[in-house]
Amino acid sequence: MILFFNTKIDNQISSMFESNLWGCTPVMYPRNCENTVEINKLEILKYTLETYALLNFKKIYLNIILPENRDEQNFESFLKSNFNGKKFTYNKYRPSNYYEWSIEIKKLIDENGEEELCLTAMNHDHPFVSNNKIFNEVIKDLIELEIEDKVLVYSQSAEYISKIYKNKKNIKRKYGYLLKNTTYTESIMICSLKVLKSIFEQIIIIKDKQYLPRIDWPDLIYNKKKYNLYVPMIELFKHYDGYGHISTCSFSKGLNINNNYHSSNIVDWISDQWWTLLFLAIRDADLSNNKIKEQFKIIFNKSIDTFINSHSLYIEEENKINIDEFSYLIRSAICSKLNKNMREILFDKKFSKITLKIKIINIIWMIKLKIIKLKNKLIK
Repeated sequence: MILFFNTKIDNQISSMFESNLWGCTPVMYPRNCENTVEINKLEILKYTLETYALLNFKKIYLNIILPENRDEQNFESFLKSNFNGKKFTYNKYRPSNYYEWSIEIKKLIDENGEEELCLTAMNHDHPFVSNNKIFNEVIKDLIELEIEDKVLVYSQSAEYISKIYKNKKNIKRKYGYLLKNTTYTESIMICSLKVLKSIFEQIIIIKDKQYLPRIDWPDLIYNKKKYNLYVPMIELFKHYDGYGHISTCSFSKGLNINNNYHSSNIVDWISDQWWTLLFLAIRDADLSNNKIKEQFKIIFNKSIDTFINSHSLYIEEENKINIDEFSYLIRSAICSKLNKNMREILFDKKFSKITLKIKIINIIWMIKLKIIKLKNKLIK
């Protein structure tokens, strides 16, 4: 497998209060910090790359634009230190239109072959949070999957698990689920270079050299080719900011570079992991007429065996314990947190409906603005 990492870092500081065209919460990204800390995006990028250096990539391709007035030499020294002994190339640019992306992907295929697996990253802030052993097992399960156009979604797990539980066509795998025949235009994927090229080819180009910094850029229009998504029932990577852009729940919290986010109580920590992965599935289920207990039972029974199996290697490797000895306690802890979490989930469900209305209003507003700009161009 190769790493294809692309990002642009600006001079903005990631603070607790960020404006968001698509959100409606006062605090979009509540930080998992002891106090309100402003964090430099370059530091988050370095933290993310340090975690990627733990993985065994055949080759590493880094296309990174740093902020102005940054010491390029120090950053290159940082890369050499972390990727010492690994085959990596570092370019001080990032593709910004369809033509440039096509050239980059062609180069990858020419050097590695179209069947080579590729972890494509277009974000600076999705660090690796698992360990090599479970990551390799998940990749092995993906490789053994005899199906075309397969894509492993390596981050934002809760969002995709929610989609899976609303779709009855999903197939259970050893470490997660397969969601068949669905469109995919996100930038967090592990797939063959052949499939990566295919995903980019779904973009409909409406003007020459249209700005295209990443595959999921808001202005893009796509064809509707279907892919088969593999979604692990474990967070292999985690968005540094969590799920604050789509949820008010405490499970949406992100990471903190300076703190170990694992609880010292293994049962408490792993039960929290279940809620972090499944809270959106519960929130997005039909909770009308007091169905929350019924929906919780369905989702719990459907997920628990795969969840424990997915985490067993990680827990046993990191903590030198047999997870089977804790299985009953883990199940009990997950269930006991329902009463505590129910009010939060019901509130979040109401809030998500408000957010959807705001999104629709914003989309209409953006379309009107584009029409006005187009008319002004024609008048000139």
